Amino acid sequence: MIHLNKIYNIDCIEFMNKLKDENNIKIDAIITSPPYNINKSYSEYNDRRDQNEYLSWLQKIAKKSLEILKEDGSFFLNVGTKSTDFTLPFEICKNFMEADYRLQNTIHWIKSISIETDDIGKNNFIKSDSSIGHFKPIVSRRLSDLHEYISHFTKKGDLVIDKLAIGVVYQDKSNIER
Repeated sequence: MIHLNKIYNIDCIEFMNKLKDENNIKIDAIITSPPYNINKSYSEYNDRRDQNEYLSWLQKIAKKSLEILKEDGSFFLNVGTKSTDFTLPFEICKNFMEADYRLQNTIHWIKSISIETDDIGKNNFIKSDSSIGHFKPIVSRRLSDLHEYISHFTKKGDLVIDKLAIGVVYQDKSNIER
């Protein structure tokens, strides 16, 4: 029996089957960051599957999650990549859309940023050049990927969002007038 506010250490497809079997439980939001399949070191998980096997696994998750998501629900999928395989997040999105999801929003999680003083804004507390976040060294001919994608999927692609409630406050208040 599934209980609210309890953590389950179980395969996600198996868990979604339980949700469906037990009173056809429907979910408001799914937020997940599955393994990226970029050969990252995990204690028990092999993060270097065959690409087609990996994409097929995610498509199974997409199909199963669509069954348990409410009609006005959201699925947020955080995926990363590496500079030698930058198309992977797009292939994953394509698989989710083939499973009948609609990509409503693409969010870029910027993991690091450097800002020069002139670009900071008039009303900001930062008064000099600043760098914030996680930086990777450039060790090849490719630029370091300092962001990850968060894909916001819905069933119809038309979910109303309260943008003021989720937005980031303007650093430079003069933007409000523009």
